[in-house]
Amino acid sequence: MSFTGTADIEINGETAFSDVPVTLCIFNGNIASLALSHEETEGIFTVPLYDIVTSLT
Repeated sequence: MSFTGTADIEINGETAFSDVPVTLCIFNGNIASLALSHEETEGIFTVPLYDIVTSLT
């Protein structure tokens, strides 16, 4: 399952990037991968962020 959209990215409580393309993928129902456009974030986010999903409500 995957979702695409845009997000505003805050760093230290201030908006650093606006309308950044993002993709959220959920694998096997419990692993989440969040990929942020590295072009739109000036190369700060070059690899996806991963986490464990505990609930989908």
